[in-house]
Amino acid sequence: MSEKVDIEDLGRVVKVEGEYAVVEMIKGAGCDSCAMHGFCGSGDKTVQHRIKTDIVLKPNDTVKVFVAPQFRILSSFILFIIPILAMIGFYFVGSAIFGTEGRSILTSLAGLLLCTYGIYLFDKKYASRKIKFEILGKIENPTSC
Repeated sequence: MSEKVDIEDLGRVVKVEGEYAVVEMIKGAGCDSCAMHGFCGSGDKTVQHRIKTDIVLKPNDTVKVFVAPQFRILSSFILFIIPILAMIGFYFVGSAIFGTEGRSILTSLAGLLLCTYGIYLFDKKYASRKIKFEILGKIENPTSC
């Protein structure tokens, strides 16, 4: 018995630019445990996304925003699995080069830092272009979060 569950987030329209709405994501109940922390705005910072829509919106409207589940899974993989694989790989490279466990561990940590920086650069350059958000609709009487 499989049931399709779509996860919708809430956002607040900051401004409207033609057929695009700039939406600030609203932190919800599930944000603290989500793997997408930096992408949708959980934590202390807020993140805005420019989303194409044909819905008539105005600033301060609250909207339902859909992010594909595939993106959520890919984000989790990039944020958690790739750094672990990088650490393991750099450990073995350090072991082959230096031959001591201490230096291999330091090489592993350097690999983790390098991978983290690489993910940061990737996020800044490509993520905003590849993430597909969709505004599902306007919420007429939003409850406070």
